[in-house]
Amino acid sequence: MKLTKWSTSVDIGVESPIILIWISFPNLRPHLYFPLIHHGLGSLFGHPLKVYNATSIGSRPSVVCVLVELGITKNFPNRVWLGPKKFGYIQHVEMEDFPPFCIACKFIGHSKGEYLPQPSSVSLIVTANDINHVSSEGNAIGVMET
Repeated sequence: MKLTKWSTSVDIGVESPIILIWISFPNLRPHLYFPLIHHGLGSLFGHPLKVYNATSIGSRPSVVCVLVELGITKNFPNRVWLGPKKFGYIQHVEMEDFPPFCIACKFIGHSKGEYLPQPSSVSLIVTANDINHVSSEGNAIGVMET
């Protein structure tokens, strides 16, 4: 079973390109260790949902980790500028690897060109009794009852 975000315009034939991913900010300056700032950093990439517990309690001060909901089809920077123009600095950003996403069929799990549809294991047998009409192109048109 897979849980996905739902809306009134959802198309069940298309997988949502929205994923949850941990974003890390290694060696963040100590004066930026505040939950509101961590959520602000996450919002640079998407919708922040949670700060890693070790970050929250300060047991792992070398890195800040934020769980973010973001669109897999977008490109994201691997560094950001933090602070004012004169006194800021470049902060490196590390993201988990994105799962492959096929832009052709809109499904997560493979990239475009890697997917070959598997033949169906169910065969449809049509007999002459099932055919109602044969079109001028020679295609049989019938009604399938279940």
